[in-house]
Amino acid sequence: MINQNIKNIHNSEQRLSYIIDITLRSRTLILMNNNYLTSVNTNQTARDLLYNQTIEELRSSATLLKVAQTDLSLKTSTLSVDQLQMINPSNVKMKYLKYPSMPDFYTFSVWEAIMEIVVSAYRVSTLPLKSIMDDHSTVYFIMQNCLNSVMQALKSSTDAILNESDNNRQSNMQVFLYVLIAASASIFFSLLFLIPVINKVKKNKQEVLELFTHRNIEKHIDDQLKTCRNFISMRLQPSSENMGGNGEDIDGQDGVNANGQPGGKNMNNANG
Repeated sequence: MINQNIKNIHNSEQRLSYIIDITLRSRTLILMNNNYLTSVNTNQTARDLLYNQTIEELRSSATLLKVAQTDLSLKTSTLSVDQLQMINPSNVKMKYLKYPSMPDFYTFSVWEAIMEIVVSAYRVSTLPLKSIMDDHSTVYFIMQNCLNSVMQALKSSTDAILNESDNNRQSNMQVFLYVLIAASASIFFSLLFLIPVINKVKKNKQEVLELFTHRNIEKHIDDQLKTCRNFISMRLQPSSENMGGNGEDIDGQDGVNANGQPGGKNMNNANG
């Protein structure tokens, strides 16, 4: 939308440039026909070169004016009737060479007036140089209207396009502001819903930490540790004593004396 508004403004302002250029090229041809351009009057080659260049530039300006107006008409066709009336007013009075029983002025819209100028510029570009004079009907139409009524109408049309672009920009800014407010409100309400959850998690975490730091818990852990130690000492000590007694019996029964003879009580009884 913003890019299109910028393009519309550019096309509208370019119409002014093309209108001025058409007027200047037409005036140059009139001066050449009246031999007012002394710098090229004595040099036919320079005269022909200037004539051809001027005709080419006149046609180019007419083509560019037509393209700019066509593009602008298409891009603004979706606007409301009131907006189109400001951009394309229908009160442009254009003056024609007076003929018997014919009015001097005709009223057009801006777009119609521009197309009339485009057609007239193409006609001038096809005329021989000797026919391009102020009293020629087509040349007269261009010289009387381009820098007068049409120029004023184009300025008003451009101002209307600028105002429309400003209105669109303000509307877009309001929409963006509403979206920003809605997003901020959503984030705020989300935080409101999250705060109780965060507090609950924090509270549970604190309770868990208190379990490990409470004095009763420490005492209970110490008691359990003593119980485990007592259990281990009671279970392992008898086992150690049994293993020690069995070892002495085995040594007394099956032991061997220092002389390498079997020892024990049975051997002593036998000797007695």
